[in-house]
Amino acid sequence: MKVGYLSDGYPYQRCIVNIVEGAHYKNVRIENIHLYLWSIQYFARRFKLIKKHPVDHFFRHRGPNFNGVDLYHFFNTVSFTARPWVSTFESLIPRYSELMVDTKDGGISFPRTGNLERAMKAIASDNCKKIIALSDCTKMMQEKLIRLFPEYEGRIKDKLCTLHPPQRLFIGSFAEKGIGTDSVIRFMFVGRDFVTKGGLEILATFKTLVEEHRLPIKLVVVSSLGAEGYARHATDNELEAARRTLNESEWIEYYESLPNYDVIKLMIGSHVGLLPTWADTYGYSALEFQSAGCPVISTDIRALPEINNDEVGYLIKVPKKDYGEGLYKTESDRLFMAETIKKGLVSAVLSIFADLSQIETKSNLSIRNIVRNHDPVDYANRLKQIYQEALTNRC
Repeated sequence: MKVGYLSDGYPYQRCIVNIVEGAHYKNVRIENIHLYLWSIQYFARRFKLIKKHPVDHFFRHRGPNFNGVDLYHFFNTVSFTARPWVSTFESLIPRYSELMVDTKDGGISFPRTGNLERAMKAIASDNCKKIIALSDCTKMMQEKLIRLFPEYEGRIKDKLCTLHPPQRLFIGSFAEKGIGTDSVIRFMFVGRDFVTKGGLEILATFKTLVEEHRLPIKLVVVSSLGAEGYARHATDNELEAARRTLNESEWIEYYESLPNYDVIKLMIGSHVGLLPTWADTYGYSALEFQSAGCPVISTDIRALPEINNDEVGYLIKVPKKDYGEGLYKTESDRLFMAETIKKGLVSAVLSIFADLSQIETKSNLSIRNIVRNHDPVDYANRLKQIYQEALTNRC
């Protein structure tokens, strides 16, 4: 069985490529006509020749099958070919520009356009065999979208399923971490987009906890201090102040970047993971922390309540829009979100220091959560079944 895919990026490596034993995976990116259309529009927009954003072409596939693949497996992408295909998606499929529309009350509005209708027709077609949501939250968002197209709703809904990403275990129990809870407690943050993932709130909160509450804390940070700014905005002064705090504070262990192997070692040597994020379609680092035996302090946006909860970790309840998206549209929204996250961090950390035994308890429960819900063997078997059914039920 030969499976075609479009990218060697992180989502494909995490959820698609080389997952099913015996399948041969082939990158068919150069066969995709929309790659070239995207490139043309990208540079035309960059030089202000057009206003249209090329994102729609980025998530479309059409082209010859020079590699002789049996089926395609894409991420966030709709195929317009005659070959069987499946697609895993993180928010909505198709991932078109007109779908990301917020209403004034914080809801989500989906306009019915010809562009969308063509994509929905392709998803409803016999060639599309399955659309795989990363979470139940994503699945519910998709169900709302397909209700706009009653002529396709039944067929698309039959193809829609949830399959959480796989995660291999790094350790089997808290005891394997080789750390105690009788001295300094190590909290860890990992994330390139420091600002959106809640990094500024972490620094402000932990500075108070260390300097005013005198708690024995070591904060480990692995981040290039990215500031994409689509959810949480930061000024140059804020970023410069954060960089100074990271580099000059004795209670912080800061790395701009590390090989993945070294990041995992740091996770295993830490007590608690941090992901107080403003926006996240899934939250892969929460899975990695849990597989290293770290209970996680996270917000409750999007898929995070499906990964994390107060039994295995600590959940910060923040203001949300439809389907769990964080509410950060206005300046007052953002101020309230920041304060809510900081208060939630303080509450969780003080709770931990009030009863340090819960670290080991929640560590072992986090590991059990990975085994139960993210086992790589179970995930591979589910994908293999999807592939086999796609090829068996060819029309």
